[in-house]
Amino acid sequence: MPHEDAHGPREQEVRLRVGARLRDLAERLDPASFELLLKLMSGVNAAFACRNEPIDIQMTPEERALYTPVLERELVALLELASVPPERVHTETVSERPRHASWPYVVP
Repeated sequence: MPHEDAHGPREQEVRLRVGARLRDLAERLDPASFELLLKLMSGVNAAFACRNEPIDIQMTPEERALYTPVLERELVALLELASVPPERVHTETVSERPRHASWPYVVP
């Protein structure tokens, strides 16, 4: 069976699905929530670049207020759509981080 590289059909399909989902979210979410979602996705990308090191994404009080369970579900669904295995997705729910100003993410 031939080996697919980073530009193979599967990876292209994933990029198309993620792109379509992001376009949908850009239309459905308010601009501030969508901007926070992109900020979190950028942090996830940083976590992949720094494997086994915790990544803290600093959030303002306004961003923390925007990080609702609904936005968290959208983020997790987007990561799963991007083929990130569910066991590698760790988020703190809003109720778990009342005093924290960051969103920790680790890619083991």
